[in-house]
Amino acid sequence: MEIIAAFTDALTDPSGPPTAAPDPCAPLRDAGWHTPPHLGSLVSPDNIVHVWRIGAPGRDLWSIETAVIQDPTIWRAVFTNTTPLHLIAAVTQSLADRTPILRDPSRIPGLARDRMTVHTHHLPAPDIAFALERRVSTLAARHRPSTTPPPPPHGPSPRHTR
Repeated sequence: MEIIAAFTDALTDPSGPPTAAPDPCAPLRDAGWHTPPHLGSLVSPDNIVHVWRIGAPGRDLWSIETAVIQDPTIWRAVFTNTTPLHLIAAVTQSLADRTPILRDPSRIPGLARDRMTVHTHHLPAPDIAFALERRVSTLAARHRPSTTPPPPPHGPSPRHTR
């Protein structure tokens, strides 16, 4: 869910894409992802997520896959050369983020739960009930003009006729 939100937030950012093309691999390397010589990909520290960049610049194919050895793929994302790099970078930044994710432990699949650390914290009901509303308000604030509208032009007022 956070990965999709990162992609859509970058997609709908009113400031638009950055002027310089970002390196989608940079956040992963900064977070300690490694490159096994025989795979040609970046791999998460827990060896569950792989990010491949296949092809040449301008004709890239990006593939991101989460799988546990000997188990089926949990999820996969594929980006073609038509996907703007800043959107791919938003996804890789989200993948590299180590901030704990709030989830109801009973709703985490067993396969995933077996490979993560789960801490239970009780949150006040208003924090849960209004989380979506706060997110929507934060995103809506991005689209509000930051300056006041220009004043009306000065000059003679129009003549009124009867």
